[in-house]
Amino acid sequence: MSDIKNMKCYCCKCYDSFDGCTAWDCENDFEIIIEKLKQVAENYGLDVHEVLALIYLERRGGIR
Repeated sequence: MSDIKNMKCYCCKCYDSFDGCTAWDCENDFEIIIEKLKQVAENYGLDVHEVLALIYLERRGGIR
């Protein structure tokens, strides 16, 4: 599950590779950046759609 949370963070507009998360509130500030999403998918060896599905399930509490 921590890998999925990391994927979510790495795709977000508020994540910086140097500073980490700069969001005030993840629930309200979370926004996926397409370029970051593509890089995360490549890094994890997954398809973009698979990463999106994992993020969606994690946000909805479907992955434990």
